[in-house]
Amino acid sequence: ETNKDKIRQLLKSNDIDLMKILTQEDQRTTLMIKNVPNKFTKEHFLSIFNKRFEGKFNLFLLPTDVKEKKNYGYAFINFISSFYILNFYNVICQ
Repeated sequence: ETNKDKIRQLLKSNDIDLMKILTQEDQRTTLMIKNVPNKFTKEHFLSIFNKRFEGKFNLFLLPTDVKEKKNYGYAFINFISSFYILNFYNVICQ
């Protein structure tokens, strides 16, 4: 299973109404990704995201227990436009 497959599974477990984003009824720019495997690191995620989305997001947060060196199972990414959520979803989930 590849890293992209793991992220795809994570996103499928989160609700995103693409039609509401298309019609701009939903203008959110921040996504919360749940059920992140505890051994994923910020560098791990960013190496995947930056391949397709470099310059399209301005915040990535993966809360981590520094002592245990494990994340808490969720992450946040803030895109500079809600349009990029559609792009992100299509690239990762298709």
